[in-house]
Amino acid sequence: MASVSWQSIAHYQALSPRSFELSYPPMPRSIDRDNARKLQLLPYYNTVFLIDDSLSMMFTRNNDEKANWAIVEIWLGVMAEIAARYNPNGIEIRFFHSREIGRGIKDRNGVRNLFSKVFWFTTGTPTKTSISVVLDEYFSGYRLTPQGLEMPKALNLIVITDGAPSSPSEDPTGVILNCIQWLDQYGVPVNDREVGITFAQVGRDPRATLFRSRQDIIHHMPSMRRNQRKIVYTLKSKLNSVVLSNNDYNRKVIKLLLGVIDKT
Repeated sequence: MASVSWQSIAHYQALSPRSFELSYPPMPRSIDRDNARKLQLLPYYNTVFLIDDSLSMMFTRNNDEKANWAIVEIWLGVMAEIAARYNPNGIEIRFFHSREIGRGIKDRNGVRNLFSKVFWFTTGTPTKTSISVVLDEYFSGYRLTPQGLEMPKALNLIVITDGAPSSPSEDPTGVILNCIQWLDQYGVPVNDREVGITFAQVGRDPRATLFRSRQDIIHHMPSMRRNQRKIVYTLKSKLNSVVLSNNDYNRKVIKLLLGVIDKT
């Protein structure tokens, strides 16, 4: 078994304190009418953020640049407060490695409290394993009854990572295909967006590659060409800046929060 390198967040905070300073942008003065309409769909979904807490999330190029970990914390704080305006249940936050789970997060303080409980970071990016845990839990809520299919609230899963899976075995293509096949087997209508998975990248590493698009899934399994389910969405905008204009909120933050709920 390969050795695993662990390090505490306090170690990196001590080396580069400015990289972990949290400075939240002001909340948007207004949300445009079209996005406000889309955000009204949030109560119909359980919005779950799955966060990469691997060791690489601590690294910065220089002491003046935010660590990816701090950038994600700021973005989540902003999105939690926007989501809470439309969904009384807020958002849920999980991690690749840590077993900490934050449910009903509605503001930046809730995010900060949860992040403070994640002490240790390890190498490796177990993308497939982490997504499998969330999807297995979701599909365990499906029940076939004499009255028909009982389903949990629809899932809006948003995966934020700084790069590609750590090994080919952690490529999530297979688990996403399994998800599509489960939906088919349960007879869920193709146009029903019961499961949405959004991939977003944090950081500026030019070598990092986001998970593939639907076209890449089809390339991996040609038999899926006839399947019209659209459950995967890759956010092209990287989460680098934490200085957000009102236009950024309407174009970037809300777009990420909605994921595949609305892909217009």
